[in-house]
Amino acid sequence: MSDTRVRALALGLGLTLLGATGAAAQGGPAAELRDAAARVRQLQRQRDSLDALIHARDAQRDRALGWKQIEVGRLQVDLLPAEEGALEPAVRQAWHLVRRRFGRLADRGPLLHLRLQRDTGTRERPTTSVSIFRMDRARSGQPYTTHRVVGSADVDSLAFGIAVSAMEALNATHDSLLTPWVGVSVPLVEPPRLRERVYVHLVTSPYRLARSCQIGDVQACARAFGIEQPVNFQAWFQPAERRRLAASAGWGPLQRSCKEGGYIPACDSVLQAAPAAALLPLGDADSRASLLLAMLDLGGSDALARVDAARGAPLPDRLAAGAGVPLDSVLRRWHASILASRPQPVTVRYRDAATAMFWFVVLMALALGSTRWR
Repeated sequence: MSDTRVRALALGLGLTLLGATGAAAQGGPAAELRDAAARVRQLQRQRDSLDALIHARDAQRDRALGWKQIEVGRLQVDLLPAEEGALEPAVRQAWHLVRRRFGRLADRGPLLHLRLQRDTGTRERPTTSVSIFRMDRARSGQPYTTHRVVGSADVDSLAFGIAVSAMEALNATHDSLLTPWVGVSVPLVEPPRLRERVYVHLVTSPYRLARSCQIGDVQACARAFGIEQPVNFQAWFQPAERRRLAASAGWGPLQRSCKEGGYIPACDSVLQAAPAAALLPLGDADSRASLLLAMLDLGGSDALARVDAARGAPLPDRLAAGAGVPLDSVLRRWHASILASRPQPVTVRYRDAATAMFWFVVLMALALGSTRWR
C-alpha cells in the first residue's frame, strides 16, 4: 500500500470532481452528478481504508522494532531501548531549552511527539534523525512531517537539534506569537552577528525614517518597523522614497509608470493598493527578529505567554505586554543594543601600511616610466 497508490487515488478523486464540475457547468443530467458524487464517496472510502492499512503496517513495524516511549515535560519521544541511555539526557536538556524560551506557555501546550533514531552506518560519525509529529500538517501515511538530522553525537548538539524541532511545532501551535509579523519563528538563541547586520542596515538605509531612528527618535523607529498603523506614506516618506517603496510592492501598469516613468502619483496608488506589500525601512526579517529578541530580553521566560494572552490586541500593545514595559522602553532597549553592536573597525598594523605604500610607489614608478598609450 504505497504512497504512489494513495496519490493515484487522489488524482482520480480530482479528475472525478473536475468532471462533475464540467457536467454541472454544461447543464448535464442530474443522474451524472449523482454518479459522480457516488464515485467521490467511493474514492474517499478507499483512501480511508488505505490510510488505515498504512497506519497498521507502521504500528506492526514499530512493535517489531520495540520502540519505547518516554515523556519529558511536554515532549513525548519514541526511541529504541538500546539508544535510551544515549538519547534521554539530550531530550531532558532540550526540554530545558524550550522551557527557558517559552516559559509556562510550553507547559500549557499540547504534547509534542518526536521520534529519535541514530544512524551508525557508513558515516565517519554517527548521526541522529529527529522527526516530529506536526498536528498542523497532518497527511496520509507516516505522520512525522518535519525531519532534521543532527550530525554530532554530543549531548549539547543533539539537545539543540531536538529543541529547535520542538520549537517549530510550538510556533505552529501558537501561531499568534508575532511570527507572521516578524517573518521568522521565535529563535531558540540569537543568530550569529544578527545585531551587527541590523546596525549596518540601519546606518546605510536611504530612508529619512531610518536616519531619525538611528539618532534615537523612537517614534521614527516604530514607523520604520511598521508598528504604527496605518502607514502614512505621503507624510512619512519623501517622493523618491515612495518610489523606492513602490518598487517592492508588486508589479503592474501603475508600478511600471512609477518605477520606469518616475510618476509619483502612480507610486502613491501602488502603495495605497497594497500597503502591506511595501518593504518598510526596518521591515526585513533580521530587524524585526532583533526587536523580538529585545522584547524577550526584557520580558523574561514568561514574555511569550503574555504575548499569547494578548492575542487580538494591536501589535504595540502585544509587544508591550510581552516585555512588561511600555513600547517606548522596548524600542529604546532595541536601539541601545543595536548601537552597541557596531562592528569593530579593522586595525591596520604599521608594517602592513608601510608595505602597501612601498608597492604603491613601485607600481607608480613603473607606470610613469612606461611608454605612453597611443
